[in-house]
Amino acid sequence: MNYRLGKWYPSKERVRSDFGEYWKGILLKGDRTAIIFNYRGARRIHYGDCLDPTTGTIKYMGEGKVCDQLLNPRNKRLSELQGKDSAVDVFLDCGDIFTPKHLLYVGKWLVDRVEYCSIDDRKVYLFTLKPQSQKITEFLRFTFFETEHHLFEKSVSEFAKVRMAMYQDFPEVLRVRDNVVGEIGEYFAVKALNSREKNPVIRLSSGLKNIDAVQIKNGRTYAIKTVGKIPQTTSNIWSMNPEEVVDDFVIVLINHDSLQPVCVMRMRAKKLKHHFKSDKYQGSRKLAITMDFVNEAEILMGTRPNPRGHLVDA
Repeated sequence: MNYRLGKWYPSKERVRSDFGEYWKGILLKGDRTAIIFNYRGARRIHYGDCLDPTTGTIKYMGEGKVCDQLLNPRNKRLSELQGKDSAVDVFLDCGDIFTPKHLLYVGKWLVDRVEYCSIDDRKVYLFTLKPQSQKITEFLRFTFFETEHHLFEKSVSEFAKVRMAMYQDFPEVLRVRDNVVGEIGEYFAVKALNSREKNPVIRLSSGLKNIDAVQIKNGRTYAIKTVGKIPQTTSNIWSMNPEEVVDDFVIVLINHDSLQPVCVMRMRAKKLKHHFKSDKYQGSRKLAITMDFVNEAEILMGTRPNPRGHLVDA
């Protein structure tokens, strides 16, 4: 039962079958322990459960939905792990994102604290878990953007100034195009989506081809592309039928000097057919971001660009 951080696993066919348990939130098999944490968007949210992606702390309520909770085998197992090096596998239930239902593996956690306290007029076991490694905290920060990232945006502004100065001083060494622009574009795209969508949109790791983000609960998928001017073609889209694997394309027009978004645009994949271009050399497709595209797209953030202004040279 080796799981990989950031990978989605079928709930019933893989995770629950691995433990031989199809109903409980605390899973036991031999000396292995796992919990399924009902994150926002899951059908069942237990009062008291809380995940803080910025600090990497989980508060998880024990087993027992009514009356005072008992020290049954599952609650006892978690209680006995307090302060020990034995780790708990943690899976997030983010709702019915994939069919069949999948759970997001967020690594191995340690039981740091156990409280038997009163919540909602009954006694419950409240377990505080902390990640076994810093890598897990970094993954959570990468994935969940519902918290404010003012420090990140401030750092981007400061980094942009230094970056631009280095490009100007060392043009023979540094290339203007770098991967960080696309990463920052994804950040602003997810932020813009979360300002509009009812359910949280989370960023995905590179494990899912062509999909960069997904909406919790309903599973709406997004491909995110960043451009620095109009007209411009996007980076490669490897699927020959992207409208079958992605619901929406989100385009970030970014100022390459300041690394700040001019605007964030969205268009449904099914409407994009006449905007695709074939790259025969690489065997891929690309989106042509032209003024026709801009005029058809929905603006999620910023001002709709026009031929006479708001266009940014790469």
